[in-house]
Amino acid sequence: MKKRFIKGLSVATAVCLSMTAPVSSLAKEVTSENEGYVNGVSNTSNDSVTDSDDLDYAVSNHKEGTVKENNSAIETEEGGIYATHNSTVNQTGDVKAKDEGVRANENSTVNVTGNINVEKRSSDLNSTAIEASEGSSVTVNGNVNSEGNGIHNEGSSVTVHGSVNVEGTNADGIVGVISTDASTAIDNDLTVHNSNPEHAYSCGINADSVIADNSEISVKGDIKVSSDNTKEADAEGIDVVNRKDKHLQYEKSSTKNSFTGNVIVSAEGKDWAYATGLYVASESKENYDVVLNGDINASAKSANESKTDDASATGVSVTAYNGGTTSVTLNGDITAEAESSNKDYSSASGISVHYIDDKSTVNITVKGDVSGSNEGASVSANDGEVNIIVDGTLSGADSAIYVQEIVNGQRRSNHRDYSMTGENGNLNITVWQLKSDSDQLVYAQRREYRDSDGNGTNSRTEQKDKEEVILKNINYIIRTDEVSNGTIILSGTTLMNGYNTAHESQEVIIKVETSSGYKLDAVKNGSSTLTKNADGTYTLVVPRGGGVELSAVLSAIRNTSDSSSDSSDSGSGSGANGLSGNAGSINQSENTMTSESGASVNTTISESNGVKSSTAQITIGDKTANVATSVTSANGQNTTLRFVSGDIAGATFNGVGTVSADGATVTTISGETFAVTSAPVLVITSENGQSMGCFVDPQTGAPVATGKTEVYYQLGEDGQLHAHWVNPQGFFYTGTVEINGQMFTFNEEGIMVTA
Repeated sequence: MKKRFIKGLSVATAVCLSMTAPVSSLAKEVTSENEGYVNGVSNTSNDSVTDSDDLDYAVSNHKEGTVKENNSAIETEEGGIYATHNSTVNQTGDVKAKDEGVRANENSTVNVTGNINVEKRSSDLNSTAIEASEGSSVTVNGNVNSEGNGIHNEGSSVTVHGSVNVEGTNADGIVGVISTDASTAIDNDLTVHNSNPEHAYSCGINADSVIADNSEISVKGDIKVSSDNTKEADAEGIDVVNRKDKHLQYEKSSTKNSFTGNVIVSAEGKDWAYATGLYVASESKENYDVVLNGDINASAKSANESKTDDASATGVSVTAYNGGTTSVTLNGDITAEAESSNKDYSSASGISVHYIDDKSTVNITVKGDVSGSNEGASVSANDGEVNIIVDGTLSGADSAIYVQEIVNGQRRSNHRDYSMTGENGNLNITVWQLKSDSDQLVYAQRREYRDSDGNGTNSRTEQKDKEEVILKNINYIIRTDEVSNGTIILSGTTLMNGYNTAHESQEVIIKVETSSGYKLDAVKNGSSTLTKNADGTYTLVVPRGGGVELSAVLSAIRNTSDSSSDSSDSGSGSGANGLSGNAGSINQSENTMTSESGASVNTTISESNGVKSSTAQITIGDKTANVATSVTSANGQNTTLRFVSGDIAGATFNGVGTVSADGATVTTISGETFAVTSAPVLVITSENGQSMGCFVDPQTGAPVATGKTEVYYQLGEDGQLHAHWVNPQGFFYTGTVEINGQMFTFNEEGIMVTA
């Protein structure tokens, strides 16, 4: 049905080996005779610095503990700056070289106020703009431009406050950043482009932890990698090989909550083209994490002139063996597109997981959508545990999910049957929605090769029974929209990785609790209105492919006593529910009711400039209290803040119990005693319906936490006392939670709704 190509390990390691020599050995070629003066220029110079035939670097410092200042631009046919033996070079102005722009080793420091520009040497070997090793530090205030490699950093710190641009034609490949056990920071974009006419390999970041304990890489702009104008095009955005415990994080903005950087990779070749956004090969028994905070876009285009190869694009590709857990988190979207003159020779997957041994675990979490011009996610030749979470839509033109079992494959003699054993099987997929341009959401294939003795046949067989098993075990995320003045409560779902989920054909019961003064008009799934059950709940049967997004339509209850004022305000633009009007106006309604607790509740509701407020005056016996609530919508989230004041000491609440004389506790009708609190309530709810809330300590501003599960009673705006369950960290329990072996369901304020 399709040609499948699983890409091998990256050739980025070969790029490192193609350099003239390791950083440390090259440094030994520089003698100490240049200490103090370079070409007759003293340590402090204001003249232009040029090289001479007998020098490797225009400015160098070998003397331990000394500082060399150069206050003019450097232009040289070989190396620009070299610092070693714990020395320092401060360069004012640009550096233009045809060897290394800057080299620092043995705990040395180089600071450059201008730009670094490195041109290609006459030989076929690559030049490198910045080389740092052995605990050194390099800082560049400007941009870094190179016709070879950009930054080669081993065990050191390199900071570029501008952008890094690598443009070359080297057949062995070019890399923007090679980082091992090092800290590398780029404040703007990283751009890499290779156009060698025969074979163009380019890579944005190569992080190999052969000897590393940790590689920290920060790019605050976009990573753009491309290979084109060639027969064979190969481009990778980020390539990481883990052989020890390591963490890699890529972010665009230095503001922690506004990560928007992208990884954009494109390859275009006459014979073949491969493009990969992120490639992770984990060979470690330890744990490994990769976090990206933007989108990934990988595209490949091939004219297929050789008629032997293809165009292949992958957003995220992961392989893992020798044990350990590999985790990839992407806080954006993934898009992969491949185009070939012959469609049978093109393959594109948003996510590809392959060759996972039975000792390894792979976790991939995508907070946005994932799409591929062939399939959304591809899982092939897997013996381990694979967990994929997509908070959006997982889609592909041919199928949303492609699963391939390989028998007598190259890596191992046999891969066991890729069967699902329920929610704890080898493959766990949690997704909001599956989509395919074809009618096939899941395509499962068994691919068998001849064995080592030549027995058997090469064959591909579709496994329809397995496709059904996989589909029935998909964990579909059940989204609930934020409802002002109400709460959507679900029953029949399973909490997985913080999401309410359910399988296809499973029934989900929806109940909506409304705030005082509001009534429920309708419950919808997308644009479809659900039918109410006799008990006031609603039932949804999860469809194949998921895509469930529940919302509730509420309106304010209008008293007949308000009709005269409604009539007089009719010219102000009030809507049917009395809460809409002209921009900047204040809309207000009032309602009086008797609570199930026996209390009289008078509620005033208003809305002004996007802030919805309600104040409930509650009278129970001879006691009076006030509950003030405000809901503010901003930056894609709703913030609810509630304050309780007044006196309810000694009051009895029907159905709950009696408050103590000092107001500190309540004794329930079952005889149990719990604390009563008037601490402010804070609840923050995101666009996807996930919430976090707590009681706030007025003195510290932190959650009220005791280190153990607590139950606090507080007066609600409906005039009733409610029990709020709080976890050891001080946050409300929400969703379905297991406590002491029992399952309970809580709303966003930790109030138990089912047990």
